[in-house]
Amino acid sequence: MKELIDFNYLRQFFSRHCLNVVESDCVAACHDKLNKPHGDVARWQAALQALPDIDHVKISIDQAIQLTGDLSDDCQAERQKIEQILRQLCPWRKGPLQFLHTAIDTEWDSLMKWRRVVATGIDFHGKNVVDIGCGNGVFLWAIADAGAKSVTGVDPMWLFYHQFMAFQRYAKNPHLCFLPLGVQDLPLKNAYDSVLSMGVLYHRKSPLDHLFQLKGLIKKGGDLILETIVLPDRGKTLLTPQDRYAGMHNVWMIPSVGVLQDWLIKTGFEIIHIGEPVKTTLDEQRQSDWMTFHSLNQFLHSDDDELTVEGHPAPYRIVVTAKS
Repeated sequence: MKELIDFNYLRQFFSRHCLNVVESDCVAACHDKLNKPHGDVARWQAALQALPDIDHVKISIDQAIQLTGDLSDDCQAERQKIEQILRQLCPWRKGPLQFLHTAIDTEWDSLMKWRRVVATGIDFHGKNVVDIGCGNGVFLWAIADAGAKSVTGVDPMWLFYHQFMAFQRYAKNPHLCFLPLGVQDLPLKNAYDSVLSMGVLYHRKSPLDHLFQLKGLIKKGGDLILETIVLPDRGKTLLTPQDRYAGMHNVWMIPSVGVLQDWLIKTGFEIIHIGEPVKTTLDEQRQSDWMTFHSLNQFLHSDDDELTVEGHPAPYRIVVTAKS
């Protein structure tokens, strides 16, 4: 199992980007993670190892996160083999992604969310950034492309780790690192210039504790980029679903915009920008051939798309930036 994580790379990454203060804790947490293997890890590892050699690799961002390069045997059979291998890593949730000739039609068009982040005017250039709950790392590539000094992705899901590594094994971007951990595994040593929490807050039993954790990661005067589901009014209302919300069993609290502002102020943040709540539509999230489980298609009310199937207000999302 130890080949799952390249600890030499981790140590070099932390040293190269002056993040030594978190190195020992993160390395120890990754060692602990290896003692809790997922039953499919061997299959996912085998899939990565079966991918072919690719030369002259480049990652670019336009309508998708796109990996281009030269295959030693660029024939139709090899292209089909690559697609079959990548499908072994389904479901693919965050994208869109393009791996050579294979378009990975992900559940989410995450670049729509990324454009809302860019619209806040946030500057990542020259900064050490950490993305909490990074999924398969789609935003890591975007943040690196925006000029960040380093980008650390944090997500405990081994599947997402392998999806990221399918691209990183070729890109070998020395400014990127994926830690298969939860936010609770990170040392709160105020090491990062910018912290992202995108689509995480409503999954936390205690959203205030999550905000305090994020604050513990950010340098004084550093940036928080928070994206979450809200009730789109500016009043002081709070939804606590008794069972599921939009098909999700792990949604604990959804605040109005006003309550979210109160939470941020209560936890010591200075709010810089509050975007307009944006309704999640099927253009942004839907079932696909690469993610065949139920999605937003099935979780909105059949007679009223302003309601979830459970009768709650439909999801609206907001991007907030704040200073620590």
